[in-house]
Amino acid sequence: LRDVTKIPSEDLPTYFTLPFHAYEAGNIGWAPAFEADSAAVTVHAPIFDADAKEMKPEGDEQMRMSFLDAAKQLAKAMGSNVHDGSGAVDAVDVGCSTGRSAAMLRASLGSGAFVRGVDLSAHFLAVACSNQESGKGLFQKAN
Repeated sequence: LRDVTKIPSEDLPTYFTLPFHAYEAGNIGWAPAFEADSAAVTVHAPIFDADAKEMKPEGDEQMRMSFLDAAKQLAKAMGSNVHDGSGAVDAVDVGCSTGRSAAMLRASLGSGAFVRGVDLSAHFLAVACSNQESGKGLFQKAN
């Protein structure tokens, strides 16, 4: 992983450095970045169970795919052909975290798509870059 441990705190919004869940130093740093993917899968596991009692491992993917389906419908309504996976398109995932949605977006848009993931946390971006497999995409720190 890239060395991003020296990030000026004055560049971050205050809420990043306030205690958040189990993170006394806020939702910034290696611990939140390394735990984000497992937390997302756990939190989203019961989403598609009507009673929210059953933990479904595919809940995270289903939640993200429902968003991507809506985005593709919007793109189609705006005259784009990305809904069939053949159109070249540039997309931005703002607040991309560890890149889970960006990777799914890139896969769902087809081989001509380029997805840029942007996040304020260089720690989350380092994890996103590490998670990224082959494919078109770029993750960068927002200013």
